[in-house]
Amino acid sequence: FEFAEEIRIPQIKNKPMISCFKTFHDKTTKIHLIDRKTGKLRQTFQTGTFFFFHVINQYEKDDHVVIDICCFKDSDMMNSMYVH
Repeated sequence: FEFAEEIRIPQIKNKPMISCFKTFHDKTTKIHLIDRKTGKLRQTFQTGTFFFFHVINQYEKDDHVVIDICCFKDSDMMNSMYVH
């Protein structure tokens, strides 16, 4: 995968992890489909920009690849995870 989120590791010291993310709303997210047997790129899909923590599940069904991802429009949703 190539993500429209950029992690800036040098800035994480003594700061919340969220400060390391920047969303590029003007870019697309590319999803690369790699053949498991050959390791070669089979296809690239493009979608709008999104933020996610991890891929929940992915599988093949009826000659389709299904990817289950809990997506958000940007990393701002992380601000709702603070306990006050």
